[in-house]
Amino acid sequence: MFSSSNAPVTNLKKQSLPRLFTSRTLTVLNLSNISTETSTFEFVSLQKLSLVDCKFEIRDVEILDPFLGCPKLSFLLFDCCQFYGKFDKFKIHAPQLTELSISCLRVDEEFDSECVIELFTPKLRYFSYDDPLNLYAFSIQAKLHFLEKLVIDVDSSEVLNALDNTEGTKLSMKFIELFEAMGSAKFVYLSPDVVKVLSLFPALFMGRLSPFTRVQTFKIIVDVSSSFPLPTNVMAYLLGRSPGFTRYRRQGSYNAKQSG
Repeated sequence: MFSSSNAPVTNLKKQSLPRLFTSRTLTVLNLSNISTETSTFEFVSLQKLSLVDCKFEIRDVEILDPFLGCPKLSFLLFDCCQFYGKFDKFKIHAPQLTELSISCLRVDEEFDSECVIELFTPKLRYFSYDDPLNLYAFSIQAKLHFLEKLVIDVDSSEVLNALDNTEGTKLSMKFIELFEAMGSAKFVYLSPDVVKVLSLFPALFMGRLSPFTRVQTFKIIVDVSSSFPLPTNVMAYLLGRSPGFTRYRRQGSYNAKQSG
């Protein structure tokens, strides 16, 4: 179904989204539980787009760039969406985007580690990535000077024990490269498995400069009952360029706040 500030709710099957709307003034669009062959969104006034449990069948496209026709897009949410196709690059070209949330995104139904998500989002202030299994590789095409909050919640508990050196190295490097690209974040939230993966391959970050240079609050996302020690070498890498931090536990999360 879809809903918007200008349109009623209706049921959709496989349709081409540009044919559904002729309004050039549509500003908010929520799509859920749809299946479509659409590969592009072309709404020149659209500011907020939420995609929930949507399936997109992409044909004859090597590079997917679906939001190029939405120059005013400022909010974008993916939740349990699948993109079927053989493309190896997923571009999010959104120069006005300030909030981006990605949860359980899949290419070809299952996780495709070869697909790269390319971001051109120079005004991004909030980025969240939530996945029960893995992390896509990101290519950042514009510096993120305005990034305020970074949330990476990846549950790798099922694959940690199965990681060989090659796959573990690839996953660790994805984290490191993402952190370096988003190092201007002031508020950083990471799941324990992110730290665990990094701790397995310390040679990858030894000698590297710490990525986060402006962080004011750092939290490890854990359950209230969880007990999770923070490896000293990983924390030194993550926060080494942000001196004056103390670490404490409150309400189930490990926190680091800048003192003074």
